[in-house]
Amino acid sequence: MNSYDMRLFFGQIIGSILTLSVCSCGEKKQADNTSSTFSFQLTDSIQVDYLGDMRLIDYDEQQDKYLILDNANRIYLEVSGSGEIVNKNELSSDGLNAVSYVSGLGYLDSKVAVLTPTDGYYLFQNTTKVDEIAIPYPYRTVVFYDKLGIFSEGDRIYFQKPWPSSMDMSMNNWGFYEALYELPIIESLDTTKADTMAALRLPESSAFLDGRVDGIVYLVIPSLMM
Repeated sequence: MNSYDMRLFFGQIIGSILTLSVCSCGEKKQADNTSSTFSFQLTDSIQVDYLGDMRLIDYDEQQDKYLILDNANRIYLEVSGSGEIVNKNELSSDGLNAVSYVSGLGYLDSKVAVLTPTDGYYLFQNTTKVDEIAIPYPYRTVVFYDKLGIFSEGDRIYFQKPWPSSMDMSMNNWGFYEALYELPIIESLDTTKADTMAALRLPESSAFLDGRVDGIVYLVIPSLMM
């Protein structure tokens, strides 16, 4: 086959490809004309008159309030179901009731619970600190808890167990993760005696107990995944 024949041959192939492409597009366009029309409808959206980057943290079903937090984990808003800002509070790192670092927020009996690095939980109502819940041992927080998950039942309060200060916290060491997976995930505090007990652990069949490093264990609360 000479060069002229080669050019003619490839020209026919390219022409065939272009013809197929045009036919395909035409068929697709015809199919699109007969396709159904879809639309989206918002059913649970609220509009909040606030300028800033915020994220949803929790919802108080009893008072129909949403708890939203800024990206710096310092300013939180309580918003009604109609979108009205009921409360705005900025957690200060100095002064009275200072919180040097916010490790998590969430509702506890319609109050805003703030997990502090050393002093347990501060409870706020209408932006005023009204109570404290002390954790009866020195601890450290490993991560920021986007879903704090604290709740009460009778005289007991249930929360995600923080890392005890008495234990090594070397995240580059396998022993840290081995100990983490053996700790209770949820702990309960008896408010009448100020003592704690394990409420939930990983099951023995958990993949986290297979001898490998799988990272930090996070508690996921389905009812708050909005």
